[in-house]
Amino acid sequence: ASSEKVYDGRPLENNLVETEGLLDNEPVSFDVTGSQTEVGSSANTFEYTFGEGVSPDNYEVSKEEGILTVTEAEITLVCPSGENVIKIYDGVALNPAAIAIVDGPVAATVEYKVGEEEWSTTAPSLNKVGTEIVNVRATAPNHAEKSCMYVLTVTPPDGVVVKIIGHTETFTYDGTEKSIH
Repeated sequence: ASSEKVYDGRPLENNLVETEGLLDNEPVSFDVTGSQTEVGSSANTFEYTFGEGVSPDNYEVSKEEGILTVTEAEITLVCPSGENVIKIYDGVALNPAAIAIVDGPVAATVEYKVGEEEWSTTAPSLNKVGTEIVNVRATAPNHAEKSCMYVLTVTPPDGVVVKIIGHTETFTYDGTEKSIH
């Protein structure tokens, strides 16, 4: 018989074998050996043996094996949001991380990318006033890839004025370097 399930790390097996046309008092036994654990499909193989005293010559046997199919599981990916991705500048880096949850005996790999940088397993941080768009992807064996995106934002502190004495210049703090001419 055929069966299908979502990957969970355990083998998919189906020991059901259907027969047609056998006389009720003529036994037959089956040894089903088909099994599929990883994502993909395979034949649900089996062998049969007629019971003692039953002649296979009395039957026209047609053997049809089923298909066992394991499909990709989903990854649950939670990207940082809300107060975890925005703050007022305080000199401490803003660096939240995404969380990936998978079923089965495997672990997910979470990777981050900012701009044209390479993918990295280290969550990016922002330690100055500005914004960064962070792309995230999570992968795991036998699971469909999942992705999300978030924006890190560090804003300047309200009402902070940096005053340099000796020259007459006043600047409102915006996180950039200033000079007086």
